[in-house]
Amino acid sequence: MPLPIIALAIPVLHSSGGWIAATGGSYLAGTLSSTWIGAFVLGNVGILTKLGLISAASVYAAVSTGIGTVSAALAEG
Repeated sequence: MPLPIIALAIPVLHSSGGWIAATGGSYLAGTLSSTWIGAFVLGNVGILTKLGLISAASVYAAVSTGIGTVSAALAEG
């Protein structure tokens, strides 16, 4: 049985200096973030919630408060 293909949005550097999720060369509206992980979560929120990896509340919390901390921890790691 073949595995399903899951298309993920990939964060790319936007001309404004922030990160934005993109798929197939086009930007996804509403995914502009100051961090790579923020754009990744916003661009893939549908897939991540269906897989049970994140909840809508955790997306809101990450975007409003914690994304900078997570991003800094990943950069130092």
